[in-house]
Amino acid sequence: MSLDSHIKKIVDEKLNNLFSDKKWNLKVKKKERVGNVDPLYSDAEARMAYVLHTATIMSGQLIDVLYTNSVKILCPHLKVLDIGKNEFKVSREAKTIASTSKHDSDILENSLPYGKAQKRRGKDESIQIDLMTYDSKSKTISSYEIKRGGGMHDSGKQEKIIEDLYTVRLLLKSYGERIQKLEIKKARSYVISHMGIDLFSPEYRKFEVKGYDLNRHFKTKNLKENIDLAVDYFAKEFKRRFKIIKLEACKELTN
Repeated sequence: MSLDSHIKKIVDEKLNNLFSDKKWNLKVKKKERVGNVDPLYSDAEARMAYVLHTATIMSGQLIDVLYTNSVKILCPHLKVLDIGKNEFKVSREAKTIASTSKHDSDILENSLPYGKAQKRRGKDESIQIDLMTYDSKSKTISSYEIKRGGGMHDSGKQEKIIEDLYTVRLLLKSYGERIQKLEIKKARSYVISHMGIDLFSPEYRKFEVKGYDLNRHFKTKNLKENIDLAVDYFAKEFKRRFKIIKLEACKELTN
């Protein structure tokens, strides 16, 4: 199968932005203006360093973007909810229950009122949610944290992820009703392991969605395949474009 054209366009936009001559030239002029030019590199080498650094950050962000947009495009039965960065507020009660009841998953059948956030360093405490969907047929709202899933986390990291998952889950039904103005019968929270490796010890694996199981979980066809194709396309196209600026650097050094 071939990559969905809409998803391909999203990847191309990311790559075009990364390799944009115009954007790079503006960055160079800004560095010159503030006197922040690194004497270690030639112009071409500086651009290579910038592209590699930015691509490392971008490749991690790309997974979240691909999941969000692929679900929008390939799962018409689901509504992807716009939650905004750091919009999901965390109450003291939810945080306390989540931190003391991680071994009691029955607590997740309860719901707490959403809206009042506890303060941390003078600011409302919040949790970033990577993806949130709503199924209008079953009236189910679901939240997702997306991990690359290259290996199991240590116990401390597992505890933090599960605590956040419990916190979100306790507030999710009320959030859907009060903020998104939706009719909610069920609320669910998950962690996606993109590469399919177990992230948690067995007692918490019921909260995992493995990358190879995306089609079944989201009740659609070709979701996993398109995400995999998009990741492969990004990698191959990045290498092709990077080779061009690398050759330019080599020419600069030989002149």
